[in-house]
Amino acid sequence: KNPHAQCTLLKILLGLLEATPKDAVDEIVHQHQLVPVIRQIHATTTKLLVKNIAQRLLAMKAFQ
Repeated sequence: KNPHAQCTLLKILLGLLEATPKDAVDEIVHQHQLVPVIRQIHATTTKLLVKNIAQRLLAMKAFQ
C-alpha cells in the first residue's frame, strides 16, 4: 500500500527480470504468480512513477 515501498520493489523486480536470461523470465513470472499482482498495482495506484514501472513490467513478454 505504501507507494515508496511499491516503487522500490517494482524497481528491484524490473532489474532482476531484465538481468535474468530471457528463457527463465517466463518461468519466474508464472511460478511466483506476478501477473495479477502487477496488474492490480497498475490499476489501483495513483502514483505516476509506480504506474510507469508497473506498465514497463506488463509490457514484457512474460506478462502477456
